[in-house]
Amino acid sequence: MKIKKKGLRKKTPDDSFAAFVKVFVYGIILLNLAALVVGLFLRATEFIYGLLMGMGASFFYLWSLSEQRKRFLRVLTQQRIDKTPKGFVVRYSVMIVFLFLSGMISVVSVVGTFYSLFMIRFILYYIAYKDRND
Repeated sequence: MKIKKKGLRKKTPDDSFAAFVKVFVYGIILLNLAALVVGLFLRATEFIYGLLMGMGASFFYLWSLSEQRKRFLRVLTQQRIDKTPKGFVVRYSVMIVFLFLSGMISVVSVVGTFYSLFMIRFILYYIAYKDRND
C-alpha cells in the first residue's frame, strides 16, 4: 500500500541566475579567447595584457552583479535596508580602475582592456535576446 504525501513537495530553486552566470562566463572566455588568438598571431603582447586585465575586470563585474542580487534578495526578506554603494557605481569604478591600470602599461593595452570590457555588452545583449525569444 502506497501512501501519498500531498503538499510536501520540495520546490526547485530558481536557477535563472545560475544560467545567466554560465552564459556570461562562457561568453567572456570565448570572445576574449578569440581576440587572444588574434593577438598571439600578431604578436601584440600589450594587447594581450589588456585582454587579460579586461577578463579580470569582467569577472569583477559579474561578482558585483552577484552581490547586488544578494542585496536585493535580502531587501525582499527584511524591512531594513543597509546603506551600501549602488551596484552600477561599483561596476563602473572597477572598469575605471582596470582601464587606468592597463593605461600604465601602454595605449595598446588600454585598447585590449576596452575591447574585453565592451564584450560584456555583447554578452548581455545576447542573453537578453535569447531570453526574450525563448
